[in-house]
Amino acid sequence: DDGNSWPYLISTFCPGEAIREVRNQVSERNLTEIASHLGEMIRRMHKLRPDEGLEGWVPLTWDNYLEQQIDKAIAALRQKEVFGPELVSSIRKSLEQSRPHFIKPNLSFVHADLTEDHLLLAEGSEGFAISALIDFADAEVAPIEYEWIALWFGLLDQNVGAFRSFMQVYDPGEKLDEAWRDKMLAMTFLHRYGAGIVMHVIGKLSDKPTTLLELKETLWPKDLLG
Repeated sequence: DDGNSWPYLISTFCPGEAIREVRNQVSERNLTEIASHLGEMIRRMHKLRPDEGLEGWVPLTWDNYLEQQIDKAIAALRQKEVFGPELVSSIRKSLEQSRPHFIKPNLSFVHADLTEDHLLLAEGSEGFAISALIDFADAEVAPIEYEWIALWFGLLDQNVGAFRSFMQVYDPGEKLDEAWRDKMLAMTFLHRYGAGIVMHVIGKLSDKPTTLLELKETLWPKDLLG
């Protein structure tokens, strides 16, 4: 009981513990192995195309969803006074200019909630391994970049090595460059829970970013590129 009334459909018992509970027991090398395995799992899942058995789903496109998120994200930032007015204005301008990144997105069936609560691990003789990926209640048909927000900030806790290992298996041909970084910065705020995620990340910092470049480096550092 976490204060909310969640409806559940329990189909199969999945052994293991959430990565949140055992993270401090997982070595850096083990974490990169887990991330690689997860990259393979998500790659297979994303191959389920939206036009194959997903009738009735409304994709999260720019015109029917993402653009609406700009006002919501900016309103949340202003209400909480996370950043100064100049940076908030810069964020809004950047989001409005991000339209070309998402006007013709590569839509996929996405889990949309790859947090530290939803990957279960089991410990064996050689360390921890994935036992299950659970909770598809927030699944969407969306640009694949929508998937990386919860993964990076939640499940992988902004671990650069683990994220790179994930992406190398998920799509070895994916070019992680400045254009990709700009796209991810925009998607962070366009995500349903993006503003809250940003406020959580920034809230842990002693020196808060004051420019858009500093914010990008804080949220999506250059170390991810390559």
